[in-house]
Amino acid sequence: VPPNRRSLSEHNRNVPITTHHARPTPPTWGNLGNPDRHPTHPPAGVVTWSIGDSPYASIKPFIDYVCATAVHPQVAFKEGRLSTRKVLEIGRATFFKSNPIIAMYSDLPECFGPWIARYGFDLSRYNSVLVNVYENHNQHIDHHIDTIDLLADGEVCSVSLATTQEQFDNNTLLAEMEFRSADGTTTSHELRHGTVCRFDAFVDAAARRSHGVLWTHTQGRVNITFRNVKPELLGPLPAESDNEGDGTTCWDDF
Repeated sequence: VPPNRRSLSEHNRNVPITTHHARPTPPTWGNLGNPDRHPTHPPAGVVTWSIGDSPYASIKPFIDYVCATAVHPQVAFKEGRLSTRKVLEIGRATFFKSNPIIAMYSDLPECFGPWIARYGFDLSRYNSVLVNVYENHNQHIDHHIDTIDLLADGEVCSVSLATTQEQFDNNTLLAEMEFRSADGTTTSHELRHGTVCRFDAFVDAAARRSHGVLWTHTQGRVNITFRNVKPELLGPLPAESDNEGDGTTCWDDF
C-alpha cells in the first residue's frame, strides 16, 4: 500500500504520544475525541483549548509543506490586488474558486493524517480545510463575519501552529484572535501552537459579532480552519486527483 494510502490505525501506531508541555484539557463540549462531540448547535460564544502536546516533529513536515506551497490569493472584488497572507485549500476549492490554490490529500506529508486524527478532526465531518500562512508581524486578517450562505452548519474550528521550533519550545504567543460584539465589546483569545478556537458562525452572524486576527508573531503562524460546507457549493476536485466518486473527503484519502 503506498504510504499516503495507509490505514488510519497503521498511521496512529507510528504517532508519538510524548507530552512536551503541560496543557489544559479540553472542555467537555470541545472534546474532539468523543464521537458524540457535535451537538446540533455549539453553545454561544467561543471555546478554546490546546492540542499542543505532541512533539513539534510530529507536524513539522506539514507546516514546512504548506509554508512552501501556499500562495497569495486574489482579494475578492478587488481585481489585481493580492492578499498579504498566503492560503492553501486542501482537497476542494471553496473560498478561492476563481483562483484555486489546492493541495491534493495525496500530496500532503504523511504526518497530517495521523496528527489530525489523534485530535478527532474527522474529515467525514469537515469537508472544507483552509490553511492560512502568516509570514510576519504585518500580516493579519481584518474583522469580518463569515459568509454563512456557504455553510451546512455553523461550526468553525481554527487551529494555530508555530512555524519554528523556537516558537514551539518557548510556547510563544503567536497572535490574538479578537471577537467584537455589535455593541463594540471585544474579547481576545491568545493563540499559541496547538490552540483550537471554536465558534458557531450562524450564532455570530445573527448577533453581528465579527472576528479578526490583527497581528502576527514576527516568525509567523500557520492556521488550519475546518468547516462543513454545503456539498453543492464545493468546487471540483483537482483534475489530476486520483479520487473517484462524489469527491467526499474521508480518511481513505490518506
